[in-house]
Amino acid sequence: VGERALRDQANQLRRLSRELRPTILDDLGLAPAVEWLAQGASERTGMAIVVHATLPRLPSAIETALYRIIQEAVTNVIRHAGATQMTIRVWQEENAVHADVRDDGRGFDADAILTQRGDRGLGLIGMRERVEALGGRFGLRSAPGQGTEISVAVPIGEGA
Repeated sequence: VGERALRDQANQLRRLSRELRPTILDDLGLAPAVEWLAQGASERTGMAIVVHATLPRLPSAIETALYRIIQEAVTNVIRHAGATQMTIRVWQEENAVHADVRDDGRGFDADAILTQRGDRGLGLIGMRERVEALGGRFGLRSAPGQGTEISVAVPIGEGA
């Protein structure tokens, strides 16, 4: 393998690492990280993405899990939905943090995707498993021609 190829691979690994866990998440928290994610996705795709995210810092495990869930939802919209716009909302209400990702795309039969075997739906199943591991609730609403909404609620401690 040539030196240039190794440099290219190293750059690609650094980019993937930043996307998996951007330093902005550690430095500033979930709300700025979601804004950064949406801005990058919008610039790459031209899709209109609106973010409403106002919340205090949360425990690191919760911020990381929610970031990854939102990232997967955004990726799914870009890859599969054929959407022209997306809205991401993240907020804290009492002792839970909530996140919703909605799009105006083509939608799908949610029950069929979640129950079938194979690779389709693995991202959705992974999101649901992340939420459940934190004791939270995962919701998915979609129908052909109706767009999609992913919603999660994760409990947080009293002091967060």
